[in-house]
Amino acid sequence: MITGFYRSPGIADYLVIPKGTTYRVVPETRDNFMLIVQSRGSIRFPERAGVGQYAPFDYNVIDTPEPEPVTEQRPEWELRVRRRGEYTSVFYDFCPLDVVGWKGTHSVFKLNVKDFRPLMSEGIHLPPSAHGTFEADGLVMCTIAPRPLEGDPRALRVPWYHRNIDYDEVLFVHSGEVTLSRKSGTTPCGVLSLDPQGLHHGPQPGVWEDSMKHWQKDARLEFVAINLDTEEPLLMTPEIQGIEMKGYANLWAKT
Repeated sequence: MITGFYRSPGIADYLVIPKGTTYRVVPETRDNFMLIVQSRGSIRFPERAGVGQYAPFDYNVIDTPEPEPVTEQRPEWELRVRRRGEYTSVFYDFCPLDVVGWKGTHSVFKLNVKDFRPLMSEGIHLPPSAHGTFEADGLVMCTIAPRPLEGDPRALRVPWYHRNIDYDEVLFVHSGEVTLSRKSGTTPCGVLSLDPQGLHHGPQPGVWEDSMKHWQKDARLEFVAINLDTEEPLLMTPEIQGIEMKGYANLWAKT
């Protein structure tokens, strides 16, 4: 299955495409960005325990598409089937997407990030897992959305120092600028960072102390980020290595 985080002007949607679904992407504008996550197993919602089915988002806000007839004319249509990282092409003399609907619950659906209402705590900093949005075998995806910071002046307001010994941790800043873990400067919109499993990481030295010293009532977190944890280690492709921000990891050691 595929989860795509799709961003175009004024839009920030999760698109979930079940395995075996025939689809194509037709952007309406050139200003588009997609973060695509592919999983071998089915993508599902995390268990909500005592929180209930209306938080952090109500299932009623999930949007399913309305099929439309395909009017585009072509002499040949190519359908690509991906299996184990390789593609097989099948060709038709008619459009394989020309459908009128579907049967059952095996459907594409959409969730807008503005419909995600983060859980909050007055006295303790909640871990990213509290903001779980989707999960599959071997991965968890969380939405870090705007929210008030912890109101208790004794509460930790920044992520604690930790090392994910079972997961690689990816953070993508969708909008706004992340300031929680930096003593100076920000992590800007569009940055994608990777913390490999077993590697200690957390706020810059002094950030935790400053958050207690300069505590302000009604302070807010004003950015949207996607947190992805995977059990299988992630490898950087040559394309990613070519645009890597050299020395970025060293920022967290500076005061």
